[in-house]
Amino acid sequence: LERRLLEQVALAAGEDCGLEDIAELNLSNKDLDDVNCLAETCPNLENLNLAFNHLKRVVPLQYLVHLTSLNLSHNDICDVEKIGSLSDLRVLNLSKNKLTNLGSIVHGNMLSLEELWVRDNQINSLSTLQHLAMCPALTRLALKPNPVCKISAPNPSPANKSPAEPLYWHLVVHNVQQLQVFDGVVLGDGERSAAAAGLQGHAVRAV
Repeated sequence: LERRLLEQVALAAGEDCGLEDIAELNLSNKDLDDVNCLAETCPNLENLNLAFNHLKRVVPLQYLVHLTSLNLSHNDICDVEKIGSLSDLRVLNLSKNKLTNLGSIVHGNMLSLEELWVRDNQINSLSTLQHLAMCPALTRLALKPNPVCKISAPNPSPANKSPAEPLYWHLVVHNVQQLQVFDGVVLGDGERSAAAAGLQGHAVRAV
């Protein structure tokens, strides 16, 4: 990623301020494989679109501390690394990558995160979903499809009459109490009661 490209993109978007003062930048589909100079060149970014590139590592983005919206969908990212340190981030899109877990998203400091999109990754662990409760502002989550969505619950006891929803669904709905929309479904008391019933007798519980 070169400064010249940033200047061209800013000019095409009609930005007449210096790169240091730009708040919004669309770098989607620019054939990028690194973001090394972004934080130094555009330190005040609030809205950043890096979708449809070839990014594998995103560590330098941790220094864009003013970001509120970040689109990293359709890349080759395997690890979100330091993204979890972006405490002002409200919307994060990581769909269509190669993530196997949520890493720093749930173990960082994402206190403002309201929307998380991680569809079409390789997330395969129920334990990483348990920690979504560590994102206290999260109200919208898009997770399916991922391998973890195919994990079936053990055969319920005769006393458990809950619907045969996948175990990941019960786990997330029960643990993330403030969640309002999950995989396109608006959650209400009925969904939460069913989730609690669906977890009865299973080892994976609320955190």
